Amino acid sequence: MTPNHSIALAFFLGVTLRTLTNPWILGYSNENYSIHKNKIYDALLFGSMAGIIQIMIDNSSLTNIERIFWILLFVSIFIALNYVISKQVFIKGKDLLLKLRENYAESIKYSDIQLSNKNIDEELKNFLVQENTSKQNAIDKINIMLKNEYNVKK
Repeated sequence: MTPNHSIALAFFLGVTLRTLTNPWILGYSNENYSIHKNKIYDALLFGSMAGIIQIMIDNSSLTNIERIFWILLFVSIFIALNYVISKQVFIKGKDLLLKLRENYAESIKYSDIQLSNKNIDEELKNFLVQENTSKQNAIDKINIMLKNEYNVKK
């Protein structure tokens, strides 16, 4: 295997490993793919990091030009994806509402698990119940907005 192949393999293995930790990418979610853009960007970011690490530990016969090329490529991808994720460049309107709905629903699910604990502190229990109510109200409003503005059904 040539050094260039090992670097490309490290990138693809990094993307694959990160993809395995994001179940939606494998098709376990019936949601609109656009709300999972950050998960895809995250997998590419992880792959870029794997590629950079491979370049750093590879003591093979990479020429200086090849090494610089690969480093610049992966660092550019890394910087671009960090910017896209931090600024939510491609997440707008409908995508944002879908993601908020998903996050609120997950939060309610995890709070309900804690609320089922018989040894839960009373103050924490009251807080979680209040938060779940607030988040469920927000989900209801989001569903109305999605239906009215974007013609998205539940």
